Amino acid sequence: PRVGLHFYDPAAKIQLRIEGSATLNTDNAVADAAWAGSRLFSRQCYGIAPGPGTAIAAADDFALPETSDAGTAPGRANFCAIKVQIESLEWLYLAAAGHRRALFRWPDERQQAGWLAP
Repeated sequence: PRVGLHFYDPAAKIQLRIEGSATLNTDNAVADAAWAGSRLFSRQCYGIAPGPGTAIAAADDFALPETSDAGTAPGRANFCAIKVQIESLEWLYLAAAGHRRALFRWPDERQQAGWLAP
């Protein structure tokens, strides 16, 4: 269940590295809420035939379902919501005058924070 995520915003010059544990939600209320809260177009992508990740002969050798709640419903079987419990977050600000880096941790109910050498 261990997970590491990395995010980068070039306009803000900020990198984030998140570590924690992940829970996969496929057939429960968490997944149902995430599916219902997603855009119709996003749900349509999960109903592609053949299924997502299947090798195809040509770039356009697939079919999208109808763009409606009923048309996208079969794609729900291919959907999974991932819930991440964050245990640490590393923040890095990139600057020509000198980078800044900090570490935030939640080993229990308390937050720990401190600076790191960039």
